[in-house]
Amino acid sequence: MSVDGRRFFYDFPEEEKAVYAGLSAEVLGPSLSVQVGEFTRVGAFSRLRALASTRNLDANFNFYTYGTCGNNVDIPINKFHAAAAWGEVGLHLSRTFAVGYDGELRLGISPKYSLGIQGATASNSEGGVVRQLDGDSIIVSNLDAELAFTNAFRQANEGNQPAGTGFGADLGVQYAWGETGGPGHRYSIGFSVLDLGSIIFSRRAQLHQFTNVGEALFGAEDYEIESDDYTDEAIRRLGQAVYDNGVSSLTGNEFTVSLPTAISAQFSVRPVEGVAVSAIYRGDLPFQIRQLSQGSQLVAAAHYSKWWYGAGLTAGVYDWDKVNIGLQLRLGPLYLGTDELFGTLLKRQKISGGGFYLGLRMHDFGGEKRSRRKGRSRNSRRGGKAVKCYEF
Repeated sequence: MSVDGRRFFYDFPEEEKAVYAGLSAEVLGPSLSVQVGEFTRVGAFSRLRALASTRNLDANFNFYTYGTCGNNVDIPINKFHAAAAWGEVGLHLSRTFAVGYDGELRLGISPKYSLGIQGATASNSEGGVVRQLDGDSIIVSNLDAELAFTNAFRQANEGNQPAGTGFGADLGVQYAWGETGGPGHRYSIGFSVLDLGSIIFSRRAQLHQFTNVGEALFGAEDYEIESDDYTDEAIRRLGQAVYDNGVSSLTGNEFTVSLPTAISAQFSVRPVEGVAVSAIYRGDLPFQIRQLSQGSQLVAAAHYSKWWYGAGLTAGVYDWDKVNIGLQLRLGPLYLGTDELFGTLLKRQKISGGGFYLGLRMHDFGGEKRSRRKGRSRNSRRGGKAVKCYEF
């Protein structure tokens, strides 16, 4: 590929590391948040989400690795795939409690109702292996697999109504302490549990089980299907290959997909006014087999911010494998930046990705300045420290 006179070569990687992939999208809908008194905040939100993920597949399933793998070489197939698209609406409640001389304990909860649009999962228990045989045909040993999907994955799609419902919640606690000359605290530390919950897909859903002790042959020519109902026909032939006694693979008409439950830990410090250094970790909490995943992230950031401008640098490690350096800039309400500085703005020998993001956030940039001027006026009259409106 040639761009502006420069030639780029792209290919599928051949590595010994486990294969993983993820695809996600989120659209935030109408939302609001209201401060009630000095210590309480309530709000409501809505958003549309889609996520597909596969975790820790054997490295032999990589593009070239599988194609060059010899016949009768065992490849483990004991991991899972999951995908779902759903909308959610929720409420938010947070409460702050004064602790000690200058500390604050902040508690928050966001219960939410999920409306499952579509979903699918595939998994296999421990011990199963696949072996390549004569090109595209394979032999599967000790198969104990489950396949579930909603109507959108079938050619005979009957309507576009949501296929499931569920409930979830985000929980968080944060402690902030240390006085500063300006607003806010010098230190803060927090822990959160995100996306605790699941979605039950029970409308036009199918759950199939394929169990066979021994070996099952799946010939490539058996799946050259010309039928309009390709998915239904492929499932029927899979069942015939696994069960030679006419047993149906269909075992249910509903299945559950767990939300991408994760734990998050955050820490930040403000060494001087206008400068903040922070770190955040997010990692999966794999409670269920049929669970969506967003992998693990460890990000460190340094930000400098003034009234009408700001800038920041981030360094992130993703799934303990990929390292990205990011850059963020702010001018008034306009935010822009990239999570992959090398390869997007700066040159890099080996490009793994790139992209920009752009945001607009409106708020009163002059409000805090006015409150500071008032605080200094009260402070000079009292001859001491500025007194907050709720202190006596």
